[in-house]
Amino acid sequence: MKWMKGSFSRNALWSLLGGGVPALAGLLAIPLLVHLLNVEQFALVSLLLSFNLFFFVYDVGLTRTMHFLAPKKVYLSLEGAGRLVTSCLFVGLLIGLVLTLFFSWISPLIVLNWLNVDVSMRQEAILAFQLTAISITPALLINVLKGNLEGRQLFRSANICKIISGVSLFIFPVFAAFYSDKLFVIALAIVISRILSFLVYVKFTFSKFSLKHIRMHWEDGRKIIRYTFWAGISGFFATLFIYGDRFIVAGYIDTTSLAIYITSQDVLIRYLLIPWSIAIVLAPFFASENLDVNAFSRAYSTAIKQISILTLAFVCATIILLFIAVPLWLNADLVNITRQLSGILMIGVVFAAFSQLPLIYLYAKGQAKLLSTIFIGEGLLYLLIAPFIFDEFGVIGAACVWSVRLFLELILLSYFSHRLLRL
Repeated sequence: MKWMKGSFSRNALWSLLGGGVPALAGLLAIPLLVHLLNVEQFALVSLLLSFNLFFFVYDVGLTRTMHFLAPKKVYLSLEGAGRLVTSCLFVGLLIGLVLTLFFSWISPLIVLNWLNVDVSMRQEAILAFQLTAISITPALLINVLKGNLEGRQLFRSANICKIISGVSLFIFPVFAAFYSDKLFVIALAIVISRILSFLVYVKFTFSKFSLKHIRMHWEDGRKIIRYTFWAGISGFFATLFIYGDRFIVAGYIDTTSLAIYITSQDVLIRYLLIPWSIAIVLAPFFASENLDVNAFSRAYSTAIKQISILTLAFVCATIILLFIAVPLWLNADLVNITRQLSGILMIGVVFAAFSQLPLIYLYAKGQAKLLSTIFIGEGLLYLLIAPFIFDEFGVIGAACVWSVRLFLELILLSYFSHRLLRL
């Protein structure tokens, strides 16, 4: 595989930038938002950002579908590529509109019946969540175009767009918060960032296509829907329990504990964009119809080494921050609980970092249905056990559940990926 020899390091570097720069933007944005907003406002803005970050990472299966289909021979020509992108955008648009309507409808129920929001802020919070729901559609279309660029090994273009998209998701709300602490203003800034990011992706994606290449193909649509169905289910559970569990936890703990939990998690999970970026470089290689076993082994080993070195650096940096920076940022009463939470969550992030390669491999080999079975099983176990732990142990129990689930996921993904390799 000539591509693996000549391009892996360059693509991995671009992917690291694509994951690292938005992660850095998130790290800078969180302290600014803490400073600009009160505790309850910050907790709600964190949920709005988490909602968008969820769809920044969760693609309803669309990105993974493009990773799986784009390297296939039938879609390598400009005509085939144009058909595939157009068909997938159409599917993404339909899904996005349905989800936007659903979350707009359910926002009042979430604010009034689930979140512990002060009475004076409830109507504003409902409007903010409904505004944020509008961003789902451009976010899903972004995932289609990102998956297309990555599936075609255009990692430079994909990650320039990803940097712009990821940085704007955090910086726009900060700019809005400088001028107003109104939740709906910050939510509007988030929506604008998603729309502008989508236009950037369109510019990079369609520069090589002519109008004759941009057309819907119903057979391609059926392929996309079949793969997206299972990839969407598996991706939902995988992303929900990393980025979305705070919405479940929010119903069991007070606002202050929730703010600490979200802040600790927000800072730490930014790192996952980096191992994900390394692993995603290999997606088109794994999905290739002519996979070279020796080249695969070399690429896999290289990626594992890179993730190991970076994860060790992440652990060291986290420990330094917890013992040096946290006492400077927080009141003395909050330092111990923040250290405990962050230490537990850090362990979970390490497990999640090493899950990225087997996860990408299983998706690339068309095992979305298997992954759906794994994640649904984890989800059912979580729903049966987690609420009792949250009630008994509060926010510390929530952090433990989060990390233990990621350990179980690492074991299962590693087992099935190695089993598939032996077939």
